[in-house]
Amino acid sequence: MWIIKNRKSKQFQKYEAQSLLEFNPAYQIIGNIKPKLPLILSVPHSGRIYPNSFLSQSRLDLKTLRQSEDHYVDQLIAPLAKYGFSQIHALYPRIFLDPNRAPDELPPEFCQNQPITPQARFGHGVIPMRVGGVHEIYKYRMTQSIIQSRLDRLYRPYHQKLQELLTNSLQRFGFVVLLDIHSMPATAISGQKRSDIVIGDNYGQSAKSELCQATVEIFTKLGFITSLNNPYAGGFITRHYGQVEKNQQALQIEINKELYLKRGSYETHSGFKELQDKLQKAVLEINDYISFQKSEAAE
Repeated sequence: MWIIKNRKSKQFQKYEAQSLLEFNPAYQIIGNIKPKLPLILSVPHSGRIYPNSFLSQSRLDLKTLRQSEDHYVDQLIAPLAKYGFSQIHALYPRIFLDPNRAPDELPPEFCQNQPITPQARFGHGVIPMRVGGVHEIYKYRMTQSIIQSRLDRLYRPYHQKLQELLTNSLQRFGFVVLLDIHSMPATAISGQKRSDIVIGDNYGQSAKSELCQATVEIFTKLGFITSLNNPYAGGFITRHYGQVEKNQQALQIEINKELYLKRGSYETHSGFKELQDKLQKAVLEINDYISFQKSEAAE
């Protein structure tokens, strides 16, 4: 029995090493490395590289693994680079490692002398262990060394670069706003249809109310059904980087997948381009708003 377990562990380690090579670099910077505008865009959940080595680690098929992906959000906002907006996109899939979780939201069996968060208990921590809280991802037993490698080689580089973008912008302009952009299922588990756009400010903690309200109004004016903090108020990135007292604000933006994806599919439909254009207008207006507010305050 020990020999069989040892072989499985070595096989898992082999696949893991191959996967980490595929996820190098861990992120992509779109636009300027040194921000030219006080608005930074983050897309942590649109990575769609699924190497065969990762698929060999998993007991699930590719379609199931992609359920938690924020499909093509990076492509929706990529054209904003031509206006000078700096963007950071994670290239590895969320199901492999989730940069929108705290680094200590570990699988319960690896939590020592620390609380287990509801997300981690559900299997949706920084190292996801389940899809939909039901389907076990891995054929093999997760190890502490694998967790540490993913944090060191994927999680920390993403957050270090994001912090660098924010710090550079803060130093240049005296303030900075982060938009952390995601997509969400069209309906809740109950079957209730969700809004087109959900703005999250961690219930008023990660951004000033004026900015949040202006953002809601901008999206509403563009024809979107927009809601605030329901059902998403913001994840770790919004909470961690939203430091209003330091002139660093953060908003999470959730986009209804039905606006651009075919139902029951991971393929885009004809609404993709219209949504892309409207998102450009929204981000440009948000940038104009925060720049105007700053100039007003300086006078």
